[in-house]
Amino acid sequence: MIQIINVGGNPLGVSEYSLRINGQELCQFVHNRTKGLPQCLRTAAEAYERTKWTEAQKAMEGESPK
Repeated sequence: MIQIINVGGNPLGVSEYSLRINGQELCQFVHNRTKGLPQCLRTAAEAYERTKWTEAQKAMEGESPK
């Protein structure tokens, strides 16, 4: 199950969200609720992509990913 969970912030404006799959958190991101659901989904996808690239870079540098 894919979940986007509001974890805090302004309920009518900018809030912080957690993107999870099957209960495992993949990343967190910030979204302005006034921008609507389509933008929220794009922002979630972009945050996930950044997280995957960061993890890959850490692995290449010999650091252990989160």
